[in-house]
Amino acid sequence: MAPGPRTPSRALRLPLYVGGLMGPFGTGIMTPMIPELRETFGVSTTVLGWSWALYLVPFAVLMLVSGTLSERWGRRRTARWTFALYALVTLFCAAAPGLGWFLIGRAMAGCLNAFFTPILLAALADATPAARLGAAVGVYAGFQSFGSGLAPLTGGIAADINWRWAFVLVAAVSFVLSLFPPPGEARAGSSPSVLGPLRQLVQRPLLLLGLAAFAASFGPIGVGIVVGLEARDGLELSGTVGGLVQVAGPLAAMWAGRPWGAVLDRFGGQAAGVAAFAICSALVAALAGAGTALMLAIGWAIAGFSTNFVVVSIQALAAQAQPDNRAGAISFVLAHRFMGHAVGALVWLPVYAASPNAAFYGSAVVGLAGMAAVGASGHGARERGVAQQ
Repeated sequence: MAPGPRTPSRALRLPLYVGGLMGPFGTGIMTPMIPELRETFGVSTTVLGWSWALYLVPFAVLMLVSGTLSERWGRRRTARWTFALYALVTLFCAAAPGLGWFLIGRAMAGCLNAFFTPILLAALADATPAARLGAAVGVYAGFQSFGSGLAPLTGGIAADINWRWAFVLVAAVSFVLSLFPPPGEARAGSSPSVLGPLRQLVQRPLLLLGLAAFAASFGPIGVGIVVGLEARDGLELSGTVGGLVQVAGPLAAMWAGRPWGAVLDRFGGQAAGVAAFAICSALVAALAGAGTALMLAIGWAIAGFSTNFVVVSIQALAAQAQPDNRAGAISFVLAHRFMGHAVGALVWLPVYAASPNAAFYGSAVVGLAGMAAVGASGHGARERGVAQQ
């Protein structure tokens, strides 16, 4: 498919950025609601961990193929339908009378999110000159961080009123986005099989980038769920105050995307990625020493700023990996990222119940595996050399 215009207009960029916000917003809105959801459905925190897993596991599994399928069906048509259906199933969650129905709705929402997430980043990459891709992905990641920050604040306020209203808001925004899909028509005359494009994705650099993405979200960039639990259960804060504490990290992160994108453009994705993992892992480990709401908020703001270093590095590397199947490469790598989020929810909640500090230290240690994977991939170094020729 021929690339789109090289300089994206504001009319194109804004729906892409807002759409990028919706993925983490819809995922993280539940975090400050844990006590209210426990009371509504009469279950434990550990059981509620499955609500993240059943959202993120189908999301991650489908992302292995969703980008490739979206390129074949057409980005515009795929985004329009998935945003509209995402709105419907989110309303289903808002009206759920029991945990079983709620989990079904979350699983369906995760399946749909798998399609619109890679489409948006692929459209942005097609519309941006290669020398400025890091900065553009940085802005996109900033909006994602804003969504991550807005989610716990919105969810916390809703928890103090009625948690169901938060899902109504997600549905309304998703419906509006269905009216402004990104450009991209179906590939005329292409084979319906996706095996050929998928075989091109299963290669060492992309597999190592996938491992790095998994380690990042399982570890340091997924620690927000532990921060939320510490705010509500450890420090016994209200939903609104707990949401304000948790929002500190993502709000700080939203300012990190563009400058780190410039670092990536200057030094290459491999070097930037290794540095990002090292910085982020060290700062997440330091959160174990936070003993008050103020200390936790400040520590999470500093650590959260660094999480976007990792996000920008991984997304920029994935966007450059396969220009002929850009959405497919992005979705393949991000599938591992969101699988890491799903595993993290299942692992760190019970670990936190046994030892809060162990959850923070464990998340940081996992980040070191991601650093090693980026360093071993060699992908960013090659892309930097090509860009400088």
